[in-house]
Order: sequence, then C-alpha cells, then structure tokens
Amino acid sequence: TDGEILAMASHPSYDPNRFDELFPQLSADPAAPLVNRATQGLYPPGSTWKTMTLAAGLDSGVTQLSRVVNDGAETLTVSGFPIRCNNNPPGVNSFDIAHAFGWSCNLTFARMALETGEPRYTQYANAFQASSSLPLEIPVAKAQLSRNPLTNPVLLASTGFGQGELLQTPLHMASLGATVA
Repeated sequence: TDGEILAMASHPSYDPNRFDELFPQLSADPAAPLVNRATQGLYPPGSTWKTMTLAAGLDSGVTQLSRVVNDGAETLTVSGFPIRCNNNPPGVNSFDIAHAFGWSCNLTFARMALETGEPRYTQYANAFQASSSLPLEIPVAKAQLSRNPLTNPVLLASTGFGQGELLQTPLHMASLGATVA
C-alpha cells in the first residue's frame, strides 16, 4: 500500500554468497547475469502499455469506457502502416472501450493515441516517467518513450499499443500498474 518493493527477480541469476569467487566468470558471461533486468532491462512493453494510453484517453476526455467502437473488423492504415484488432472474439466487431481494453485491441488504442495527439500524449506518458529513470537506491535504466518526437503518426499510433520505439523496464511497468490501481 505504500509503494514499497516487496520482491524483485532477475534471470539469469547467480549465488550472491559466491560473488567474489564467481566474479570473473559472471563478468565475462554473455548472458550478463550481473544485469538486473527488472531495473536495467529495457523492453517494448506491448499491450501492458495500453493502460497508460487508456489513462491518457480517459483523463483528457478523448474517450470513456462506455464509448462504442466498431474496430473488430476494421483496418486503420496510417501512412501505409495497417493496424487491426486481432484479439476480439470472432464476429464481435462492435464493443465498448472497456472490452477493447480487455481484448487488447491494437486498433482502438492506436486511434486513441492519435485522437489524444502528440503533445498531450507525450505529456501523459512523461507523467508516468516514460522517459525517465525511477528514483531508487540501485541503478535503474532510463526509459524511452521514443528516440524521435511522436509527431510521426505511425510512431504515435504504434506507441499507443506499446510498440514503436517505446522501451520500458519491468519496474517502470510495475510502477505504472500500481499507480493506476
């Protein structure tokens, strides 16, 4: 309830009781067991990022959970880049935003990011520390919203569903989830 980290794991791991003895092996290991992937690994968060996109869409008034979309059988083409919703049940093409979130519809969240717009979307993402290091007593990698401004509509749309140039640590995503919860 206070945001304290109760447990953290990183793999591959090593026996810390044998650190001094194993250090030469550990430091040369191509699997990099000395890197704490929970705090230093940067990964595309995928659909877990839709939580941030939904928070931005709801808070900015771009959408509401009861809004109905017809994204189930549609394809949105953004500058030649096709985006579809592939997770909805067969034949279910019309659904509300709450179901789009539950079914993880990429199309709905691409549209939501585009409707939110680059400056406001970036503002919300950065409020969730999407381009920062989280303050912690151990090293935490600096997350990346994008290498480029989200002015490119393909980049903004794909970031809306957790792809693009977006890179986050597992700790960043846990913090985002805890903040929303």
